[in-house]
Amino acid sequence: MNELTHVLGLFEPDRAVVDMGKKRQAAMWWNRDADFVPILLGGPGHPERSRFPKYNLKECYYDRDRMLMEHLWGMIGTSNGRSDAVPSMRCNSGTGTLPTVFGCVSTVFEDKMPWVTTHLSKAAVEAFEPTDIASKGEMPRVLDYMRYFAEKLNGKAAVYCADHQGPFDVAHLVYGDTIFTDVVDDPAFVHRLLDKCTVAMIEAVKLMKAAVGEPAAAGYHGGNLYMENGGVRICEDTPTLLNATMVDEFVIPYTRRVLAAFGGGWIHYCGGTKRLFDQFVRVPEARGINFGNPERYAPSEILGTCLALGKFYYGSFRREPSESLEAYYRRILGGLNGHRKGLIFVSSLKKDDPPAPQAVELWRKLQQ
Repeated sequence: MNELTHVLGLFEPDRAVVDMGKKRQAAMWWNRDADFVPILLGGPGHPERSRFPKYNLKECYYDRDRMLMEHLWGMIGTSNGRSDAVPSMRCNSGTGTLPTVFGCVSTVFEDKMPWVTTHLSKAAVEAFEPTDIASKGEMPRVLDYMRYFAEKLNGKAAVYCADHQGPFDVAHLVYGDTIFTDVVDDPAFVHRLLDKCTVAMIEAVKLMKAAVGEPAAAGYHGGNLYMENGGVRICEDTPTLLNATMVDEFVIPYTRRVLAAFGGGWIHYCGGTKRLFDQFVRVPEARGINFGNPERYAPSEILGTCLALGKFYYGSFRREPSESLEAYYRRILGGLNGHRKGLIFVSSLKKDDPPAPQAVELWRKLQQ
């Protein structure tokens, strides 16, 4: 594919900038002060982008060259920000990656990520054994794409694990909404389901890491994140519908098993449930927390808790409509009380803000 070769040639990340970004991010994972709190901020795309077709998600799903092409344009923008972001990509197989291993169907769309459209009966769940993961569902495609991407990128950027969610999220996708009544009506079954999800997840992550040579307790995620002292992300959106006692029984133990298998990691969840933050941030193996709805949380409260517990927050916070970039950055940094740890800050820019490299310099100047 000649256009792929051309775009690969356009992607030339500055190795010194990437290495410094990794160093600063690594400090957050070890609860150490960095020279500057890391900021992750993308820059402008490449001027040649308009010359090439834009492939939709379905076209990318069934063509690894097209998927790689679309990721490359994004990684070029990430590099152009000259921030602490570390360019990376994944196989976009959607949240149904692991449910397909169980036998669920994940439907592929043009305009949104793949989504699970069938669920398993209780009998089918009981009959499933989490073995031979590499040959089941979408895993063969995922592993093939990951190896191919790593070969083509040849060290220019990392390939990280496809979306494997977290044990309870996967259990919900596999079994459907009945799980919310069965945590009361048949808790023993739910625990058996969660155990199978956990075993399958650990094996799947091991397979994906092995496919691209990623260490167990380190890695990449999100197109900008570097990980040390922990090598896995857990995504638990569904537990926002559970009460605290249920989270303690049906979520935390299985989350901890996956995190422990990779030396720790970080937890993402959506919604504005402060209680979930209080529970997840205290998971011993969790080094960091990420919100799907950061606008619902106060920076000073979240960062203060993270600092007190030796954790970090990875993500953004709400910027007020009339707030200047400098005022916004000062407010975020104020939540750290002079520390240079506890935060991997994901920033974005408004139309009238300075270009990304200048915004990065402003962020660092405010810490001097």
